[in-house]
Amino acid sequence: MTDDTKRGRRPKFEEAATIISDQPPLWKRPDNTTLPRLPHSGPGAPDPRAGAEPRRPSPMTDPRVARPTVEYVDMGEPDGDYEETPLNGTAMPRNGNGQGYRAPHPSGFVAPVEAPLQLAAPSPFVHRAAGGVSPDRSIALVHAPDSGAAAQWRLLKFKLKENGDPRVLAITSASQGEGKSVAAANLALSLAEGQRARVVLLEANLRAPALGSLFGLEVPLGLTDQLRRRRRDAESPWELYELASNFFFLPCGRPAENPAAMLGSEQFTGLVRDLRLYYDFVVIDTPGALVAADMNIVQDLVEGVVLVCRSGVSTRSQVQKAIGRLAKHNLVGMVLVEA
Repeated sequence: MTDDTKRGRRPKFEEAATIISDQPPLWKRPDNTTLPRLPHSGPGAPDPRAGAEPRRPSPMTDPRVARPTVEYVDMGEPDGDYEETPLNGTAMPRNGNGQGYRAPHPSGFVAPVEAPLQLAAPSPFVHRAAGGVSPDRSIALVHAPDSGAAAQWRLLKFKLKENGDPRVLAITSASQGEGKSVAAANLALSLAEGQRARVVLLEANLRAPALGSLFGLEVPLGLTDQLRRRRRDAESPWELYELASNFFFLPCGRPAENPAAMLGSEQFTGLVRDLRLYYDFVVIDTPGALVAADMNIVQDLVEGVVLVCRSGVSTRSQVQKAIGRLAKHNLVGMVLVEA
């Protein structure tokens, strides 16, 4: 501290500059204000840097920011001291070599050169028109869209959004006959309502498929046949059946002889991966969690699992055992349906 400071007089400019320059660098506070470290701060004094992030380096000193450059452009033979340039239509002086120059960007920086645009790979999916669809009466979103049952499926959609908003969902139950296929169909239709999202309903219950009959749809190539074809020809497209402009369905087709091997194959893993990339939501109907090991395979490929229970059918012990198996694999909710 200088003698002027002790006497209460304002120090000279040089001395004040010395005092400030001896302090640590400025720090940026959460309210975007800056404050130097006070000369008198000591033990017990508040630290103005507490809870703050270091100030970002200046663009002029940050090596990651491109520097202003001068780009010379051949303008042909000079006709005089100044000439209109094709760059921005303003008169610019020439240098001694008869060339014009490009002024730096008004902001003082030159944006880095962007990489050439890469064309997206063609979609591995082909949409087929599904004719003769006659959904079962249990699909409330089709037969009774204004009913209380349809409203409950829409409510489930919003509940899932509040619980992480999973985009790839597996619908399962403790055992067979508890209504998980009906739940998968209604949930997928509720997600597709309003044409705000592209939704795929995938039937991965290769032991006892039921979704095809729920929609009254028979297809020449179901999931099992397409998995076999994909094993022979890795470039063959996946065929999805279009039930609406933004709602697509891939039923199981013929039951598989070895479902666990098919669901654990590289082809099925690639199918789920591609569906996640090209569509907004994927709803997968799976076997019961206690029926076979199939659900253990599928649950590793999804972002959330919904457990369906039927009143009067599901027992307490079965539900508890199913929860124990699914709890560590993104169990996002349970649905209780009436008998």
